[in-house]
Amino acid sequence: MLKSYFHNKNICLLGFGREGRSTLSFLEKNYFNLNILICDKNPIKDGIPEKSKNRISQKSGIDYLDSISDYDIIIKSPGISFLNHDTSSFEEKITSQTDLFLMAYSSQVIGVTGTKGKSTTSSLLFHILKECNIETQLVGNIGTPLFDIIEKINNQTQIVAELSCHQLEYLKQSPKIAILLNIFPEHLDRYVSYEAYSKAKINITLHQKKSDYLIIKNSNPTISKNKDNWNQGQKIISLEETTCGEFKIENNKIFYKNIFLQNLEDWKLKGSHNFNNLLAALQAAEVVGVEPKNAIDSALSFPGLPHRLEYVGYFNKIHFYNDSIATIPEATILALKAIPETNILLLGGFDRGIDYSSLYSFLEERPKLTILYTGPAGKRIQKMMGNIDFNKFFESFSTMVEYAKKVCKPEGTILLSPAAASYDQFGNFEQRGDFYKKKAEVL
Repeated sequence: MLKSYFHNKNICLLGFGREGRSTLSFLEKNYFNLNILICDKNPIKDGIPEKSKNRISQKSGIDYLDSISDYDIIIKSPGISFLNHDTSSFEEKITSQTDLFLMAYSSQVIGVTGTKGKSTTSSLLFHILKECNIETQLVGNIGTPLFDIIEKINNQTQIVAELSCHQLEYLKQSPKIAILLNIFPEHLDRYVSYEAYSKAKINITLHQKKSDYLIIKNSNPTISKNKDNWNQGQKIISLEETTCGEFKIENNKIFYKNIFLQNLEDWKLKGSHNFNNLLAALQAAEVVGVEPKNAIDSALSFPGLPHRLEYVGYFNKIHFYNDSIATIPEATILALKAIPETNILLLGGFDRGIDYSSLYSFLEERPKLTILYTGPAGKRIQKMMGNIDFNKFFESFSTMVEYAKKVCKPEGTILLSPAAASYDQFGNFEQRGDFYKKKAEVL
């Protein structure tokens, strides 16, 4: 299918991280005599074969975007931002590994996106399908580039793809089953506006057919506001707080068509928002053909993912929870609702200009909660919370954790749910969460 697409074309690989290298490997394996330019702001030190089947050149440095409009196809990696850059001369040429993959396999793809919950929902759905003996692959933003699994795919394979806003923004195809969990302000350092970010998310469904399925939280204000865009005549299944299609959660029990399936007391994931993720995954599995009872039985063995309301342990008579993935205020509010026994909350990090008024209103009603802050975002939140009896700012994340351990009362609970990105002191939220876990265990 792609042979004619690439035939006699000059190709620009824009970005040479994990996905860019995956795309080059795919082109090298399947095509000859292509003219390929690799563009990346950072120096390209390795990853280019010494003996290539194609003609490969490279460009790096601050002006790496200057010549890309000369190429017929621009395959953009998710990490590349066009913020403050005029794309009008080459926007029609932009595609991505996700778009090319969907060109060939859209009928087998379940695409999952949302500001929060997409990793948990994708992993849970993959777990359910695998436990129910459905041949499946988990790819995308979760860590495996889509092209890396092509040799493992047959006509029966169900492909669960976690898709970020950056993977979605230039799509010209949509998955057979699309799940849109929610949209909240996020990544505002990468987009000209919240509207632009929202548009990228909604793009997951804009090219669906009438025979396709959309599982969507249409009560989310941003999603509801854009209803005219995402309603393409596909089969729409509404995801609400306690229902999705024929699935319903009531009194900690789950039902399908009002028939009792399972008690959820042993469900390992904390928080009502994870019931939402569960409902979306069960509904997608049902569309694929999994019996609801088998699906929920399989879901109960899902252990959850690190850094998402993760119980770190009980050390020195203190309970520690790691919710480093919480990079927006809505996620921190959900975390505190899920762990109401929290005594000390650790907030702050890299400041992306997010509106924290909802978090302020929520915390104002909890005056007994001790709040510690770090990073530029923490400093801004602290100013908002000036009327709270106890708040303390720390230049160092490490010092903040040490102080929390020192002042926490026996049998107390410390929660890291920072409502901010990690880039001020860490490379990503995983590094921040891992560091916190190690500090928690040190007596």
